[in-house]
Amino acid sequence: MDKLTDKENILRLLRSRDQGNIELGLALAESTSTDIQSFVGDINQLYQAKHGFSKADLAEKIVDIYTMEEFTIHKNVVLVEEFWNLDQLITLHISALIERLPIEFTSFPKLKELDIPDNHLTCLPSEIGNMVGLTTLRLNNNKLTTLPPEIGKLRNLENLILDENQISSLPGEVASLTQLRCLSLGRNGMTELPLEVTEIINLERLYIEENQLKTLPSQIGNLAYLKEFDLTHNPLESLPEEIGHLTNLTELLLRYNKLQSIPRTIGNLTSLRRLNVNNSQLTHLPDEICDLPNLTELDIDYNELTSLPDEIGNLSNLTEFYVTHNKLTSLPDEVAQMINLEIVDLEDNQFSEFPMAVLELSNLKALRLNKNPLKTIPSEISRLQSLKELNLFDTLLDKETKANVKTWLPNCQIYF
Repeated sequence: MDKLTDKENILRLLRSRDQGNIELGLALAESTSTDIQSFVGDINQLYQAKHGFSKADLAEKIVDIYTMEEFTIHKNVVLVEEFWNLDQLITLHISALIERLPIEFTSFPKLKELDIPDNHLTCLPSEIGNMVGLTTLRLNNNKLTTLPPEIGKLRNLENLILDENQISSLPGEVASLTQLRCLSLGRNGMTELPLEVTEIINLERLYIEENQLKTLPSQIGNLAYLKEFDLTHNPLESLPEEIGHLTNLTELLLRYNKLQSIPRTIGNLTSLRRLNVNNSQLTHLPDEICDLPNLTELDIDYNELTSLPDEIGNLSNLTEFYVTHNKLTSLPDEVAQMINLEIVDLEDNQFSEFPMAVLELSNLKALRLNKNPLKTIPSEISRLQSLKELNLFDTLLDKETKANVKTWLPNCQIYF
């Protein structure tokens, strides 16, 4: 047996996942004076990159290296030859400020999670399509403008994170990502939502916050399985009627837009639990917004509302109601029917009289009426035995009234 064959057999033993074989390989190397210094050096470097220290028992160390399932590549780490034999890897993190993804990274057979945020990637290799086992691909904070068509081969992909890039279009092949449940495209500077997004029909979570979208395509209604939709911080001026097709939505975030109205089809979203339209330009709410039986949180702060629909009382499951910084002077009597309300925030409106309907809200824990021109508080407020917070700061209440309120609500934190 020549020395080359000796070395090949020894390396085969060392690369096995069995500690006994590895110990045999080390013994053979010693008895035949076979040089395995390069191999041992590679193992040491890999181990130190993972753990930051070395281990006395080399055989045990080699087993540990070859069976590792997660690895992180930091800046200035030199990848040694043995790295490419880590065929048990499930998760790979790369934070090495790379400008391109070497195709060798697409060859790990069991990889499920590839995490490459905060790098300098401008494109992905077509070989990304070989990573058919991937379930999560994180590419946020790079310089990508699109994805290769081969992305469509990742039929097991469930999460695709593309925030903080420069993406304006996506290949049509993304429609083949039938397992994709989460797509995040925030902060890409998009002025239009790529139509290809509306073809990923099994999407459940779509995040496109902080872009430059003024409208949404009518095809958005194709996403019938969507549960969470975040459109925060876009200059949206309107929503398509087809928004009403998203009947599985549980959370719709429309804050910091330029919406002056909400389409009546909003009433079709009967699964909706959280609706946030604060910091927009709403002048009225459609009556249909009151047809959302599962809504628990409604936030319409910082708009131009002067009244609320009488049907608001139909929202019997609402627990949190935020209507600050509007122009309301009263609440509908039907608010008294919203018996599950725990928080009512009416800060900075134009209430000169106490909204009597809230006195029927026996579960109310926080009532905020600060920055309103209130002059009186009724003694009946003492009925709100669950109240823990009452904010009356910056109102027109006199000292006597303030003293009375403290007497009526001795267990409540009151702010004047």
